[in-house]
Amino acid sequence: MFLPFLPYIVALAAVAAFATGAAPAPGTALSGGGAVLAYGGLLLLGLLLGHVPESVLGQRSPMRFSRRRIVLLGLWLAVVGTVPLYAALAKVLDALPGARELALGALLCNYWLADGLSLHPVNPFRRGLRHEARQLGAGLRVPLPVMVLFLLGLAYSVVGARSDGWWEGLAAPWRALATAAESALYLGLVVLAVPPLIRYSWGLHPLEGPAEAIIRAELAANGVTVGQVLNWPERLLGNVTAGVIGLVPGFRYLLFSETLARALAPEEIRAVAAHEAAHLKYRHLWYYLAAILAFVVVVQLALQGVMLGSLLLSMVPPSWALVALEVGALLVFLRYGLGFLSRHFERQADGNAVRRAGLHDFQQAMAKVGQLNHIRPEADNWHHHGIGKRMAFAQEATLHPERLARHDRKVGRIKVACLALLGVGLALHLAATAFPTSELMAEAYWGQRLEGVEAPGPAEVAALEFLASRAYERDDLAAAEKLFRRLVDWRPDEPRFLNNLAWLLLTRPPHDPVRLAEGQRLAEVAAAESEEAFIWDTLAEARLRAGRPQAALFAARRALALARSGRGRGDAPLNYYRNRVKALEKGSNGASSP
Repeated sequence: MFLPFLPYIVALAAVAAFATGAAPAPGTALSGGGAVLAYGGLLLLGLLLGHVPESVLGQRSPMRFSRRRIVLLGLWLAVVGTVPLYAALAKVLDALPGARELALGALLCNYWLADGLSLHPVNPFRRGLRHEARQLGAGLRVPLPVMVLFLLGLAYSVVGARSDGWWEGLAAPWRALATAAESALYLGLVVLAVPPLIRYSWGLHPLEGPAEAIIRAELAANGVTVGQVLNWPERLLGNVTAGVIGLVPGFRYLLFSETLARALAPEEIRAVAAHEAAHLKYRHLWYYLAAILAFVVVVQLALQGVMLGSLLLSMVPPSWALVALEVGALLVFLRYGLGFLSRHFERQADGNAVRRAGLHDFQQAMAKVGQLNHIRPEADNWHHHGIGKRMAFAQEATLHPERLARHDRKVGRIKVACLALLGVGLALHLAATAFPTSELMAEAYWGQRLEGVEAPGPAEVAALEFLASRAYERDDLAAAEKLFRRLVDWRPDEPRFLNNLAWLLLTRPPHDPVRLAEGQRLAEVAAAESEEAFIWDTLAEARLRAGRPQAALFAARRALALARSGRGRGDAPLNYYRNRVKALEKGSNGASSP
């Protein structure tokens, strides 16, 4: 069931990696008009690929990761990454709240449309624009559930950026647990939402006729239930089959093709239903989820290791390399990790079908599935095994029943391994988040390494910023000021470094006039170069200490507006910026001129 969504998962992972990567080099970012042209050009790319014959780029089926979709995804990512289009869109949308999330959403919608055009090429001269638009709209419904989830996740990010985040003031271990609890809650909501999203996005209706009663009876015989038995969307997905979706009994469905139900005899329907019931009986879907979560945790740990290694080896990995690492790991996991699980789970489900319906009816059902979908028996399948292999295994298992028992034990060991990997990964991730041992190692290493450096490169600058931030966090303000002064000497045009030094000069005793004047000058320069909340908050502090309360209020209100839009709020809760404005309004009678 994840195959229709696979390209979108890869696209989301890559775009998110682009968004968190390094800023584009000067001169590489597009203008607003250039961003619009590039955005439209990607849609045109999808349309052009859609008109390439199937003999060249393969089928247009949304159920296959065909050459057509691989080519589109590769070219699309190449354009988005090299332009870089995300940074350009974020700049165009800069005045809107949640500009970064809006840019991500716009890119994902672009891929959604481009992929739809590549699978359903629009040709208004063929049957008219209305008919072509209807065909394209039907194709866009296939990935609609995952698109809705992606966009809701981005909306949640915007809301989170505008809220206070009560756990931000907690100590590191408790903050890590609170963040994990929030992630678990979000995951639970996603698990509940996916089946209804698929049902209504694909327009599924209840399966009617005698097949529905046979399926219900077989589910009950296996001790499992589903919310409803629905029709498989044959026209939408282009194939005839059955499947189960959903983890929670009230929010899960069994999908069964109407064409398949008409083609199978009652006992053959029972065989297919027994196969699907086994996925619920043996909780296969839960272990798929455990494997996916384990992969995400392992990737996060690997990225932490890469970043630690980059600090220790004085190497800053380019953003494209991190993107390639994440996307490559995702593809390998989906092809070989989930493929490995799927083949073993499907074989266990086949064994249940043979036990329940017998060899003859199972083989007849498999043969008819192959005929209806034009699948050759000898054709292999990376996530199910080929139909010929499945029928041969069923025959061998009938002659040697111990084969099924051995396979069940093997699947049991695989399940234990999945849970163990997830448990160990979560423990390591929480430990790394709550107790940053790797940062302490890097701090000790670079404290010695940076002595006497006069011509710093990007790695040395990043390492010195890391050391200065760590000194500030442990309240060693004298060391932090010394390190930030060195950063400003190395990079006098970086607003972030100017701001951090200004804040220390303004707030750290002694408050002599020379230090305050220097801090005020640096804060003004930083705010002139950057539109981020924490920088304008420093400017408000500088103007207040200079005896300019009205100008300080103007800067504080600007900081609050930026914080509400999620731009540079930093670790401070939103209430911090609100309280700053309230305090200054009381002191300056609400004046707001700069």
